[in-house]
Amino acid sequence: MRPYHSFEEKIQTYIDAIVPPALAAHPDATPLRGISIKAAKHESPLRLPDTLSSRYHMNDLSARLLGKRVAIIGLGGTGSYILDFIARTHLAEIVLFDDDKLHIHTFFRFPGFMKPVTGKKVDVLARVYDGWHGAISAKPERITQENIESLAGFDFVFVSVDHGPSRVLIVDWLTSHDVPFVDCGMGLNRGVGGLSGIVRITGTDRDAYTQTAGSVHLPAGDPVGGEYRRQGQIAEMNALNAALAVIRFKQHFGIYEHLDDGISYLFDSATYEMDSKKRTS
Repeated sequence: MRPYHSFEEKIQTYIDAIVPPALAAHPDATPLRGISIKAAKHESPLRLPDTLSSRYHMNDLSARLLGKRVAIIGLGGTGSYILDFIARTHLAEIVLFDDDKLHIHTFFRFPGFMKPVTGKKVDVLARVYDGWHGAISAKPERITQENIESLAGFDFVFVSVDHGPSRVLIVDWLTSHDVPFVDCGMGLNRGVGGLSGIVRITGTDRDAYTQTAGSVHLPAGDPVGGEYRRQGQIAEMNALNAALAVIRFKQHFGIYEHLDDGISYLFDSATYEMDSKKRTS
């Protein structure tokens, strides 16, 4: 018998005393079944109870994503990091759109570690992140004019595609149907002093589209001669691109404050500076 610093310490002391003998007698038993039971009571697709939000008194903020449906279009390096971040939220549904298959080099740009497997990116990522979130669905298809109506009904869409005309088609359709978005992009080049890169996000409404379409803030074309395919991408730049996009997404739902009137942001890795395009109306 002794005083405890917290109730958490008291419970952990009891667990440490009880669990080892129980597992020695019943090796197939688990002391963790209560985790899934508690998670189910939260009425959220999360497989784990969100004790992070409760620990830091942010339940009211994290709850703002309850019931929201989100799509990610393009599950390369940036899109996979977006999934990694939002799979830990209370979103009601996360839908993945991409018709590309996995390549070995792609694994170097995905978060965490995955054993090399074959198949579509969206199918593999949906299986992996099912451990975090129980409402992730894979759509192994490219968004075109023929199927763009499938984006109707989403509360937010992340656009992380590598084709300029597709980007403009998607964002034009989304904003004309009042579906908020964040478009992501990056470029990485090698110079005399090493690599330098630009990371960009643009969103989230019709003004953001009309004031940026066809510019560096929302490119409508692709570099000539296949230059995009020769530009490298690397995990930390993909992760930064995704982090900026997810912060902007959470600003849209009032989880983060948004105090400026920027509709597009560019980060330059060489100068470590952020530039923004302001709303003009």
